[in-house]
Amino acid sequence: MKPRRGRCQDFCDRPENPDGPRTRGRGLGRQLVDALTFKAATTGLSTIVLRVEPDNAVAVRFYLSRGFEHLGPEESAVWNEGQRREWVWMRLP
Repeated sequence: MKPRRGRCQDFCDRPENPDGPRTRGRGLGRQLVDALTFKAATTGLSTIVLRVEPDNAVAVRFYLSRGFEHLGPEESAVWNEGQRREWVWMRLP
């Protein structure tokens, strides 16, 4: 399954947090992810897939702690097709 771009219910991109280091550890990311996953579940979206920069181990650990899992190598390769760089892809089952 690949995203159909241009329709927010199918593919949304969260902007970078410009205050990242200053706001880290306050639970804002957890609150945001929990609210988004709750909204997705209550509106009938069956799958949430996200991408993380490969060198962002903090983000990967965070998403793992929220229940996300890594996509397998073949599925990640499909999602990386046409991207300007390689991403770590994760899914909330």
